[in-house]
Amino acid sequence: MVNPNYSEWKATVRNACDFIILVIGGMVAGLALLSKEDKAVLDWPHALEPAARWLQQNNWWLLLTLMALAACVKVVKDALERTWIWSAVQAIIDRIQTEAFGQQVGYAHHHRATLFRYQKYLWWPFPRRHPFWPWGWGRWPGSGWLIPVIRSGHTTQRTTTYFLAPDDADHVEGVVGHIWASNKEMALGVGNTVQRGAADNAVSEYAGKTFVSATWVRGELSKDKVLAASFRGLPVEGKAGHKWGVVILDSRDPAAALNAQLNITPYAYCLAKLLERV
Repeated sequence: MVNPNYSEWKATVRNACDFIILVIGGMVAGLALLSKEDKAVLDWPHALEPAARWLQQNNWWLLLTLMALAACVKVVKDALERTWIWSAVQAIIDRIQTEAFGQQVGYAHHHRATLFRYQKYLWWPFPRRHPFWPWGWGRWPGSGWLIPVIRSGHTTQRTTTYFLAPDDADHVEGVVGHIWASNKEMALGVGNTVQRGAADNAVSEYAGKTFVSATWVRGELSKDKVLAASFRGLPVEGKAGHKWGVVILDSRDPAAALNAQLNITPYAYCLAKLLERV
């Protein structure tokens, strides 16, 4: 997942980058003007004349150096801006979780909100789709995948659970994949959840209801996970109205996500406007 931590010192550095770029811009403009001046008519104070001549003689490499420095500062600024955007996205995801599950009992990680992003390539998905071929029969790294990038709260942040999202919508994986393929809001309750040690028939039943394989479910249970029993989510747009990913609620309670008192559509719109920049 991405790191959304935008601390005070990062904000200070970002502001300093703006100032540095402004100063460099002024210096470049000054050097550009100086390069056009006739040496014979320069009317500099005598004490500054050596400096003026040195600037004229080294004008081009100074311009190149300043432009390279400005480019480096711009890269740092853009990276910090993306961190700020992700911190805002994290705040929205946390707010979605709070409003949806504020009345639910239990730990926060039993009732979560997660933002998934569509990614064309994934070289090593987990759970593995086949013992010797991690992407599955007829699938490749570039088949299309949904990967988690932001999750509510501060626990269960380290996840490697990805869902297949190919162009052929009949073969998408998981509730997340079906929301992506259908391009509309979906709510789903599967009854009881499953956890490690569940019987084969319970695993198969859960897999069928959540659009994954029994092998996928066992792979998740092998990590001592307790899988969700209710879901609710919708797709999120990005630049130019193109689909960006999916925001989804999931809960171990069979009815919690279905009964969440939350109008999720305005939040998805806010996320879309932010995610246009990443």
